This record gives sequence, structure tokens and C-alpha cells, in this order.
Amino acid sequence: MKRNTSASNRSLKMLAAIALGCVAMYSGCSGGAAVSGEQDQLRAALKILGLEYGKFLAEHNAPPKDEAAMRDYLQSRMSDLSAYGVKNVDDLLRHGRDGQPLQVIYGQTVAAPDKPEYPWAAYEQSGVDGMRLAVNVRGGVQELGAAEFSQQIPIK
Repeated sequence: MKRNTSASNRSLKMLAAIALGCVAMYSGCSGGAAVSGEQDQLRAALKILGLEYGKFLAEHNAPPKDEAAMRDYLQSRMSDLSAYGVKNVDDLLRHGRDGQPLQVIYGQTVAAPDKPEYPWAAYEQSGVDGMRLAVNVRGGVQELGAAEFSQQIPIK
């Protein structure tokens, strides 16, 4: 079955343009805006990473088995991703607010019990102040507290 990739690409481009516009707006400011700009960049990167993870899942009918598989896939998509300001794979597989690399979910599909159609793609390992950012395959970025995280992302 052929998917309507043109509509999907337009949606992704529009979403990325909005996210990158937010980043650009904050980058010229000083003080607290720099922190906010960094968080906006992280959220934009998470959104794109989640969408790309979803594309991987749709194309392969399975999640990436490991980081090498995800890196290879993202590298193969760089011509499209560069239109969103992504310069290299590390722009997406970056560190979270906690200073640790984002944890991409490899080798298994992990979905929230209440939304099995939207598996999770990645999350912050520790987060900050008890809150972790997480993204699903539709690019939905959420900030989850510890209890909500364990309920939403039941990692084995």
C-alpha cells in the first residue's frame, strides 16, 4: 500500500519550520531566553526524531534494532532533513536537558496503555526536577512526571 508521502512531507516541513522559527526567535535574546531557546531546540529535535522513528517503523514494520540502525536510517534521510535545519544525525540524537543522551527505544515497541496506536520513540533518561520529555511516533512531545512516565512508558 502506497502512503501519501507528499502530504506527510508537507506536514513535517510545516511543523519543522514553525519549530525552527521558534528557535530562531529565541536565539537572539539574552538571559533566560537562551535556556528557553535551548529547550525549544530540544523539543523541535524530539519532534523530528519521533516523526522519523515513526517513518522507520512504518517502512520496516519493526522498530530500529539498535542505535546503528537508527543512525543509518537518519543518515539516509539527511537530504530531506536538511530542509528543516538538521545538519547531521547528532542534531537529532542529542543530549536532553539532563545532559545525558536521549534514550531512543530500540528493539521493541512501547506504547502507552491508553494510546497503543502511538508508540513512544524516545525520552530523556533522567529529565530535570522530576520531569522527563518524551516523544511518540507522531511527533507528540510531552513532559511526564515520574509516576506518569512509568505508566506511559513501561520499559522492561
